[in-house]
Amino acid sequence: MNGDDVLKNGCTDFIIQILVNDKYTDKIEKIEFAYERLLNDENIEIVKKLGRCITSKNYWTKSNFQKLFSIFVNSRAAIYCINEFCWTINNYPAKLTDLCPLLLILVENINRRYQSEVFRDSWQDESNLITAIQRIYDEAIEDEDKETMNICLDICDELFKLRPYTALKITKSLDNDVLV
Repeated sequence: MNGDDVLKNGCTDFIIQILVNDKYTDKIEKIEFAYERLLNDENIEIVKKLGRCITSKNYWTKSNFQKLFSIFVNSRAAIYCINEFCWTINNYPAKLTDLCPLLLILVENINRRYQSEVFRDSWQDESNLITAIQRIYDEAIEDEDKETMNICLDICDELFKLRPYTALKITKSLDNDVLV
């Protein structure tokens, strides 16, 4: 993991194969350490390459999915692969309410990392997250899940901090007097 980029690329390819294929499920927890290290690597190409595996259907069915996803939302890859993440989450076939606390962590991670001017200009896609938040909020209303509704509002607060004009987009997007 501390080797040169050739070695890290090889390890990244191996981890991607494990995550996108429906094999090796009995040993999947053994890659967690390497997955976390490579998602936060200094080489942005490695980070992006590994981060994009979240678009795979098999990624979301792993036995340690919650742990893998938790690692992802706290990583550099979450920032560089936000479009892929948003596309995947918007096409996620199951209920998203279980993912809501992790989405809050994701937005906090993005907010924290985008405090640097280097990233600030590249963050254009918060509206993609709004769709997912709206879906989760709608599911929470259906289930009468007040905790999840509150987390959705916390996510909105974090997005407000991220970009001022996001407030306008969220206000237009969320129905049912969410922000009142």
